[in-house]
Amino acid sequence: MPKISIIVPVYNAENYLSKCVRSVLSQTFSDFELLLINDGSTDGSSTICQEYKNTDTRVRFFNKENGGVSSARNVGLCNARGEWITFIDSDDYVDNDYLENMINKSHGDFVASHMIAEGWKEWVDIPLPDCEWNNSQMVSFIERLLPRMNFMVCKLFRLSIIKSNKLRFNENLAYGEDTLFIIDYLKYAKSVATISSASYHYNYYNMGSLSKKKVDWDKISNTIDLLCESIQKLKTEFSCDSCYFSQFSLINIYVSNYFQSLRDSNNFMKIYKALKTVNKNKNVRLLFRGHTDFPKSRQRVFFDFLMTCRCHIVCSAILYYI
Repeated sequence: MPKISIIVPVYNAENYLSKCVRSVLSQTFSDFELLLINDGSTDGSSTICQEYKNTDTRVRFFNKENGGVSSARNVGLCNARGEWITFIDSDDYVDNDYLENMINKSHGDFVASHMIAEGWKEWVDIPLPDCEWNNSQMVSFIERLLPRMNFMVCKLFRLSIIKSNKLRFNENLAYGEDTLFIIDYLKYAKSVATISSASYHYNYYNMGSLSKKKVDWDKISNTIDLLCESIQKLKTEFSCDSCYFSQFSLINIYVSNYFQSLRDSNNFMKIYKALKTVNKNKNVRLLFRGHTDFPKSRQRVFFDFLMTCRCHIVCSAILYYI
């Protein structure tokens, strides 16, 4: 059996797929299988997948009806044979030492490395620490780094943990399914490792990527509630009395992205109605009320105070004009 199973969901990625696959097949660490999961593509992606399957025995190709990235990843999990699992998006690519860097740190149950965001001008490049966290240090890892575990890529997971605990991606979520899967997985991890080096290239130039599509607030709100519920279980598993920073940081990612989409709408009444709806989520209201562990700018403190006072018209004006 291969050491690593690489799962690549594919949907209408003909412009990027060959570069992605070539970067995988040129790895210095060669003990892997590559699972290409075609999720009902309507372009030439299926043909490209078949061509690579015909030329390299490490490539396995699966065709399925379109069901979304979570369903494609689940097909990969059901068919993977490696000791370790990693995911690569079909519009991204990796340096030839990517797998070697990751597998060299695979002494525990979970490995996470840094990445390079191509074309993301807002990306703040703060590498992960080079560190190994044993079972007694998991609380520290959760409190410090859990908010940065919100990408499915740049990770190694033990397939035995996934199978024995029947972990799968939530196919009903269109937003946040990555983070939810990782949090659920970490409940069963006894030790983790993080790597500062970056050899994964995330393609932000592809604005058609699922990760960049906007969804409505009801879906975001549901994701936030599920994440908070899962974090609570994680706290219980590791007897973690407090991880407010991690919880509020994750909530803030989704809320801030939604606020940005409201700004982009350039519609005052839409913003006003949306903010009233946002305030109905109890977990988001906790974020607005603030906590000493979660830092905010002065402007954000003022805005959140207005939200707690339900001054939605003023908050709408801030988002609309500023």
